[in-house]
Amino acid sequence: MDYKNLSKLAAALSSVALLLIFYILNNAPQKQPDLAKELEPIKLEMQKMQKQYERLANDLSKIEANNREVYYDYLSRKYDNTVDFTTPSIQGIGDGFKVVESSQEEHLTGIKFKGRVINAQSIIYENVTFQLSVNGRTRKFTINRISPGNSTGFNVYVPDLKAEDAKYAKVKFIDGSVRYFTR
Repeated sequence: MDYKNLSKLAAALSSVALLLIFYILNNAPQKQPDLAKELEPIKLEMQKMQKQYERLANDLSKIEANNREVYYDYLSRKYDNTVDFTTPSIQGIGDGFKVVESSQEEHLTGIKFKGRVINAQSIIYENVTFQLSVNGRTRKFTINRISPGNSTGFNVYVPDLKAEDAKYAKVKFIDGSVRYFTR
């Protein structure tokens, strides 16, 4: 449904109706003073409708803004290697790697991030370095070896961090050695 065109049509119709009422009131013959009194309730009803329209247009504007914000949040998490550490499902982090079984727990003064990195490629990676960034803090971690199609666990502790600030973290591939075979 096209809410913008619908709201424009409603505004136009309300305006036309108000203009018609004012025209009739201003041009009513002097001999029929009762006509103005009869049109007064219609005028009041039109004013009520105009206020309702303005309130609905404002609500629609807020809904559209919220939808844009939710969509932007979804796209930014989808395409910038951000992992939701409150869900264990498979999440892509780019460069042929994915994270699964992600979780976070309070530990000492900070948060311990856990999960498994999946190598979704057909090559062996050794000494693979990743970077976890959360709430302005960055920690690197290394995985010795990830075979093709396999996963390897990781634990990263970030001190001085609260759980409410640690739902999302960026996990990014930094470097690693590739081992492959030729025939």
